[in-house]
Amino acid sequence: MEGKARRDGMRAVYLTAAELSKIGYIVCTTSRNAQGADLLITDQQCSRAFSIQVKSNTYRNCKYFLIGKKGEDIISETHIYVLVNIIEPSKKNPIEIIAYYVVPSKVVNKKLVHDKGKTGKAEWWYVVIEDILPYKDKWEILRKPESIG
Repeated sequence: MEGKARRDGMRAVYLTAAELSKIGYIVCTTSRNAQGADLLITDQQCSRAFSIQVKSNTYRNCKYFLIGKKGEDIISETHIYVLVNIIEPSKKNPIEIIAYYVVPSKVVNKKLVHDKGKTGKAEWWYVVIEDILPYKDKWEILRKPESIG
């Protein structure tokens, strides 16, 4: 990740941390080399804990989120993806829009597309936004254990 993409990714992590704090979670960022988790959270009683992987896009007509190969491997009831689409202001639409998709890792794993490209030399793992629309602003997933997966 370089320059703007790295800044956008970090911004998405902190925007997600702010949203989680707003709903009452204690939030801790991980070191940047942590495998699979950007945030570790717990409720105020320290009785429920989750790892959160944040992925971001800044495209107005975003159709997918890149997830990476770990989407195939890291599956847990307590591992959640927060996919953040930051739609930057434009002349036509001067207001920034931030959309959050709160998706259990089990769902990401099921919806994950593995694309080897035309030449087979490059590989991408992604989820299509249309497949995760039911998870838009679905913060309650973090409140009810039975709603995970």
